[in-house]
Amino acid sequence: MMRNKITGRLLRSFGDFFLENIRLIEERVAYFIYLKDAGDIKKKAPRWVVVMKRLLISLLAVFIVSTASVEAEPEYAKWSAVAVKETQKRYKADIIDYKHIGRLEITPKKSEERFKLWLRSKVGNEFGVYVFIQFDPSTDVIYSIRFIEANGYL
Repeated sequence: MMRNKITGRLLRSFGDFFLENIRLIEERVAYFIYLKDAGDIKKKAPRWVVVMKRLLISLLAVFIVSTASVEAEPEYAKWSAVAVKETQKRYKADIIDYKHIGRLEITPKKSEERFKLWLRSKVGNEFGVYVFIQFDPSTDVIYSIRFIEANGYL
């Protein structure tokens, strides 16, 4: 919320600054051109100002959207790294793919992240493994990591 207010203030102040400078440039250009041509500039300037204003607003909107749309890592990201690391350590196989199944809240002090991993052994066999990581959500202390091999396809 605070970021939106600051961004709004910045946009308003930058827009005011931009319009003031456009007016100054328009006056200076009109001063250096013959009096008869000054009327032409005054007629063309509003169109030019509108085009520049739209261009500036478009560029600022793209900039704001691109910085605001940077997505944060999902909550399970660190647990997926733990699941991958522990699975590689246990099975000594390449992990082809993984999927986050979901989080189960067992108690307020105990949650479980669930993952499906698809592995390829050094021999070339492919198999699935379910990984269950139980932890304390407030301190991130891991209680247990369970592995269940899947029979057939996941």
